[in-house]
Amino acid sequence: MFVDYRTSRQVRRGIGKWFLLACLSAFASTGAVAAEWKTVEDTSLIIRDGSPLDFSKWLPAGPAGSQGAVMTGGPKGRFAFTKNPGVPATLNCVSLAWSPATGSFPDKAMADLFARQIKVHGYNLVRIHHVEAMLMTNRAVDFDFDPVQLDRFYYFLSALKKQGVYWVIDVMTSENGAIGNVQPNRWIEKHDLKVKVHLNDEAKAHWRLLVDKLYVPKNPYTGLSLLNDPAMAGMILLNEGSLNFLTQTRERGIWPAELQPLFVAFLKRKYANDAALSTAWGDLRADESMAAGTVRMPEARKYSARMQDFQRLLGEVEADTGRWMAAHLRTRGYGGPLTSYDNWNTTQAGATRAGFGWVDMHAYHDEVFGF
Repeated sequence: MFVDYRTSRQVRRGIGKWFLLACLSAFASTGAVAAEWKTVEDTSLIIRDGSPLDFSKWLPAGPAGSQGAVMTGGPKGRFAFTKNPGVPATLNCVSLAWSPATGSFPDKAMADLFARQIKVHGYNLVRIHHVEAMLMTNRAVDFDFDPVQLDRFYYFLSALKKQGVYWVIDVMTSENGAIGNVQPNRWIEKHDLKVKVHLNDEAKAHWRLLVDKLYVPKNPYTGLSLLNDPAMAGMILLNEGSLNFLTQTRERGIWPAELQPLFVAFLKRKYANDAALSTAWGDLRADESMAAGTVRMPEARKYSARMQDFQRLLGEVEADTGRWMAAHLRTRGYGGPLTSYDNWNTTQAGATRAGFGWVDMHAYHDEVFGF
């Protein structure tokens, strides 16, 4: 049988579905299901405490924070706990993304069960994703968090903490932040805050206010601000906020116009005059001039000396964004690990990430798309 591996995804899915059904049919027709075999009944997927599948015994005992907060700079570049900085921390992480489609934040009974199941599955760290999007679903006014979901969010964090499970949280995940009246649903890419937060004072103020309204207040179930809770293992300043990534995936390859004057200012700092710039680039056009502010940005994804300089500018902009974001969190009392720019293995992105205490990379592998 000849198989063309260049077959389209749709055809491959059809072949896969046919093959699966054919195998099941053949299996059933052979009488492989013997009468003496006991039928396995799927009554519950809950792992019982003390069962062979209970991995919680391999994790540190006590609530999250009992060994101190998570810190960077442990042995061989590992994380450690502040009360025992010479011993690498054991941290096994699972990612949780809440939305109406996943049932929203769990109620208290389910939160307790969920938190315990995370622990017995062998995890003691969760990354909680899309917090502000969940809290702002169907909300008409900026920062008007759903009170039921906010209460559930705080309780779930406390339930995790009791089980010894630490948290990593994105400060802002969504393009819409905590802006109200996003239609037709919370999950569309409408307000472009991830780009604007680098370049626009109003967007920067929105990010700061999001910190102040969501992460500074005390959790009523722990009595601590989320920023002061040792269960907060780390914060991601901006989820997947690389300007290269956003331009290619959100802006159809068009650089934000606000970058052009910044690019000209960058070039003026680097080159003495237009003649020096022309010599370095070899493609400066007759209508381009630093003095007149008319130097163009490069074409996306096209290598050139112009692009090299532009990438250096992007690094400066992102590093500055990381600095003011980190400074705001520090002034609000957070002293734990920070990171950002957590996707794309490009040289520029790697240089930006190097300024943080830890690296969080979203490098997907073998994603399952289903048939």
